[in-house]
Amino acid sequence: MHIEVDGQPASRDDYQAHLDLDLNGYTLRRTQSYGVEPQGWTREGKTVQFNWTFFTPGQHTLTFSECSLDEPNVLRVDVAPDYRALTWTVLGRKGAVLTTKLDGSLAAMKPGSRPTLVASKQHVDAWGRTFKGVDPKSWENAHEAVNGILTQLGFRGSQLETVDDLEASIERAGDQQLVVIPGHMDALRDRLLRSGSHLAAATMDADKLASGYAKHLQEQAGAAQRQAQQSAERWARFMDRLPSAAAQFGALKREPPAGEKPRVCARQAKEGTWVTAYRHWPAFVTWSGRAVSSGFDEVFPDLDALYLSFKSGKCTSVVVTGADAQAMVPALQRDGVAFEVLELLDENALMEPLRIYKGYASVEDARLSRQFQNPPDAKELGALRTAGIHTPALADQAWARLAAVSYSPKRDWSTLIQFLADESSARQQGGNAVSVRNQREAKARAQEAADRERHLKAYPYRLTLECHNGPYGMLPVYLCFNNDRAQGHVELLNCGNSRNITYEELAGNVARFGLCPRFQFRARNVSEFVLKAVLRDERTGKELESRTAPRFHWVGFAR
Repeated sequence: MHIEVDGQPASRDDYQAHLDLDLNGYTLRRTQSYGVEPQGWTREGKTVQFNWTFFTPGQHTLTFSECSLDEPNVLRVDVAPDYRALTWTVLGRKGAVLTTKLDGSLAAMKPGSRPTLVASKQHVDAWGRTFKGVDPKSWENAHEAVNGILTQLGFRGSQLETVDDLEASIERAGDQQLVVIPGHMDALRDRLLRSGSHLAAATMDADKLASGYAKHLQEQAGAAQRQAQQSAERWARFMDRLPSAAAQFGALKREPPAGEKPRVCARQAKEGTWVTAYRHWPAFVTWSGRAVSSGFDEVFPDLDALYLSFKSGKCTSVVVTGADAQAMVPALQRDGVAFEVLELLDENALMEPLRIYKGYASVEDARLSRQFQNPPDAKELGALRTAGIHTPALADQAWARLAAVSYSPKRDWSTLIQFLADESSARQQGGNAVSVRNQREAKARAQEAADRERHLKAYPYRLTLECHNGPYGMLPVYLCFNNDRAQGHVELLNCGNSRNITYEELAGNVARFGLCPRFQFRARNVSEFVLKAVLRDERTGKELESRTAPRFHWVGFAR
């Protein structure tokens, strides 16, 4: 005979351990590992029926084959709401592991110790198998819950040990031990407690866990139904709006290949700010299964590349413009690709995601930022507010005044702030923003000329260093002073002061230094390359001298 439990093959050792064969057929007998009550079964035609009291929540299907019937038959098992075999109590030896405090509460005999927690191997296996639908790590989490209780008693957790014969292990074990007593061994538990040799430290009630499991299944089924309904409603809305959604933004999703993580992709587009804002929409983040901190896993140069990547499953979610969706959706339907859709949103609906993306303080700030060719960041927007621009309406009014006096063709935020400052000065000084700007710029030019004149007086010469490698062009200058067997030298006496030139200053292909009216410079090339030094007059731009130094030669200038 062959048995499958819930579609999974049961080993012969498994079912022979729980079935007795006689002249009338098979009878289940009680076992500790699954808490089975003895019940017979009868045969009606080709349908096998019997009742099996099984300590597992829900209903299980067993398939019997290789038996005396003409073909495999399905046996449905009705499960009784009895979970005694999986309810358990943790006991500790009194005076050795556990003790009682003045108020009667329990405490560890040796605070900070980590005793052994002994459990029946059959019990641990049954617990994990029974509640795997609730939590695949049900026993590990139950053990962690016990450790939480033990920590409150003063222990440093516990170390699990499983045994085949629990009762024999209790008799053989030393004092420093905690033991898990399953519910179907309640006689042993009661005997140990009555004898006064042990105290009860913790309990796990499987009835409560089973009730939670049933509720979990109901919630899971309800959630699946709601999700399917929401998906259908989204699809209907999406397809209804798609023909007129060229200027909007949406997303498509398909299930990732087995064992693969979700990947979010997009394509390069002038609407990149809005595509990225959609990526930051919390509803999309949840729907795609990919954290917003991951950004886009890949951004493709064109729509064909994005389409092929999504079609192949390389990208599991894509954020697209409405125009791109109009091209992709019918192509995916034509190619038989199953996919889901998320809402189509216009720019107005994306203001909150834009706020999240840019870090603005409010949606109103996000709207205000769109008034500029190069939208300001959150800090720059603060400067606009300081300048009196708090709303898009105020920005429009300021732009109108700027255009009326032909202040500037630019529409960036810094231009508007400068216009407002000049406008304010004009009200105090007379004139208008343009005249204030012209005066300010003329003053700035005069200041720049004066600063340059002072600089040229202090540093009338400029030294340029280059390191040449023949037909291969220029190299970083420091390579001309780099040799394992010889030391390169760069010496500069400028304005009477000796100056050390660092390798950082020589890291580029050209190194430039301002020189005083009186200076001395020399450098030694120790490389296989050619060192070139050029001296120019900064006031006229004229080249005064140009010299080169091959390997182990010096080059220099002086004034």
